[in-house]
Amino acid sequence: MDARARADGEDALPIDPLTGFGTREALLDALEQAVAPDAAPCLLVVFGLDGFDEYAALFGRLAGRTLLVKLAARLRQTLSPHGICFRPRADEFAALVEISIDGASPLLDAAVGALRERATSVAVTAAWGAAMLPDEAHDPLGALTLADERLASNTPRRRRRNRRSNGTSR
Repeated sequence: MDARARADGEDALPIDPLTGFGTREALLDALEQAVAPDAAPCLLVVFGLDGFDEYAALFGRLAGRTLLVKLAARLRQTLSPHGICFRPRADEFAALVEISIDGASPLLDAAVGALRERATSVAVTAAWGAAMLPDEAHDPLGALTLADERLASNTPRRRRRNRRSNGTSR
């Protein structure tokens, strides 16, 4: 899987200049193909970075950007060659992983470990939510919504933040 070009090789997909990952638009494009009835099974995973806002507030915006680059490189290395990575939101990564649900647990554990960073008085950790495609969703937004809901239910801080925003997704 390559985020830099469509399968037909014609149009370049939008790339986040900081991480080199596909943007939200690229993720939605990839999900369009992943939810097709004849698509090979894959796992959509959304990773939320908890503690990232505190890290950036404590060490500054440049340090936050540097950390994102470092975490993105670790995630890419961990998921390669099984998947393709995206950065749909400022403090989130996503991936489409060609793996069975049975084989996903060790890979997800490694990905969460790759997204962990500890500095002085703040820790950045990752929670995740996933959806098996095309079985659990039949359209790109449905797939992303399902993975986002599962992410929110896995993270106490995110549940509080979502409640404060009247239950809407970030």
